[in-house]
Amino acid sequence: MEVINNSCVQQQQFLQQQLQQQQTNKLACTRCRSKRQKCDRKVGGCTRCKSTIFKCCYPERKKRRRKVEFANNLTEFNNFTSNPSTIKPPLTLNSNIKSSSQYHYNPLPSPTYSNNSTDYSQSSSSYPSQNILLSQDVFQTHLTQTYLTQIYPQYPILTVEDFNQYKSNQQFNDTLKLVAYYHYYGSQANTVSREMSLLYKKLSTSLALSKPSLINLKLIINLALIPLSLGNKTRFEPDLQQINHLSNLLNIQLNCTKLTLQQNFNRGLVWKTVEKLNSITAN
Repeated sequence: MEVINNSCVQQQQFLQQQLQQQQTNKLACTRCRSKRQKCDRKVGGCTRCKSTIFKCCYPERKKRRRKVEFANNLTEFNNFTSNPSTIKPPLTLNSNIKSSSQYHYNPLPSPTYSNNSTDYSQSSSSYPSQNILLSQDVFQTHLTQTYLTQIYPQYPILTVEDFNQYKSNQQFNDTLKLVAYYHYYGSQANTVSREMSLLYKKLSTSLALSKPSLINLKLIINLALIPLSLGNKTRFEPDLQQINHLSNLLNIQLNCTKLTLQQNFNRGLVWKTVEKLNSITAN
């Protein structure tokens, strides 16, 4: 009998120890788990247990914090942020680029930027109104750098004049990033994100139709040629309606109806239309 009683006592002690270990490992108290209710897991008792006579068994858990880099050495952090050698010089457009009215399509690449931080500071401080260099916010993303280094040499969409006129316009900056986005993703631009495609169309339309002018008309034509150059002919048709609407407001007759015919598609006809518009702008 004594042996049986001792074994029963040992089993009870073992079960109590296991129950205590299970309670300390739970993420919710026993009452909330039994009722299948959401437990706010507050140390010292959850809200549901405090409103009743039940004692909350939620265990106290230790908090862990991530170590912040340079937190123990402030001098090293200050040297890292204030040292100009650690910051790359901004990219700048070359001032010898031809204007948009004098430029004709040339497939040969040409240099359009240079790493010169000194000229950037002098030009931005001495000649703010005639600054041909881009502001720092234009180079926020890798897509914008892709536009300047890869798109502009072979496909001059936006020139220095356009940057000087619209660089303070947020819609223009967003449109510029989307133009680089389409070039960067290539053939996947139409399938990666439909929202980006709709936003591109909305921004280009609002930018051109906000102030009817020859420059805006040329801008929306160049932006519409982006998907056309990638081989997408169907997306050029809705943009053509916007081009015709803006040209009618300016009393300019542009024969663009043949540009969307897939059977008689000719890219040379597209560039002839752009050259005609450039000649009108020059005059």
